[in-house]
Amino acid sequence: MAMKCYKCLFSQTNCFCNDIIPIDTNVKIVILIHPMEAKNQRTGTGRLTHLSINDSELIIGIDFTNNKRVNELINDKTFYPVLLYPSDKALNIEDKTFYNSLENKKLLIFILDGTWWHARVMLRESSNLMQIPHISFEQKYTSKYFFKKQPKENYLSTIECVYYLLSSLKENNLANKSANYQNLMSIFDRLISQQRQFWGGNDKNSLL
Repeated sequence: MAMKCYKCLFSQTNCFCNDIIPIDTNVKIVILIHPMEAKNQRTGTGRLTHLSINDSELIIGIDFTNNKRVNELINDKTFYPVLLYPSDKALNIEDKTFYNSLENKKLLIFILDGTWWHARVMLRESSNLMQIPHISFEQKYTSKYFFKKQPKENYLSTIECVYYLLSSLKENNLANKSANYQNLMSIFDRLISQQRQFWGGNDKNSLL
């Protein structure tokens, strides 16, 4: 097995770090990653997303009800905490009702990173995440994630979710308008290219 980069966790020969240009978004992004997803860096995009955004955090777990850091963030009065998740109560991020509710606070967005089954379990177990507002996309996007089976065509990887989310917030003056969010998709495109190359060859563990 190739030597790993201890920052992005890919092999040193396929390290992403030199290509990552961290973005200032004016939004706080917190990625809650399932332990199984944290181990699967070959196809996971949560860590790459975290490394690509300056004001972001990565927290591993399943039940975040009593997670000290998560609760500190939720209870911080300078933030307006939301969860990106398509629940029945989710507000469309394009809806003016959502923007009017922010009360000039900094937007804090929690994102569940794992399979859709893992995400449902994480939400079910985490009562604090159930209680905060949920947001979702109304527009349907098609994922480029060919190497990881999604339950539905419009289900996205974490890095795609964050890209479309920030792009929408930017259009509505809630995220840094001068930031180049395309950098996120450039990193994802490189991951896809590498996966096509190595999955088409004989050494399918070369990215690890």
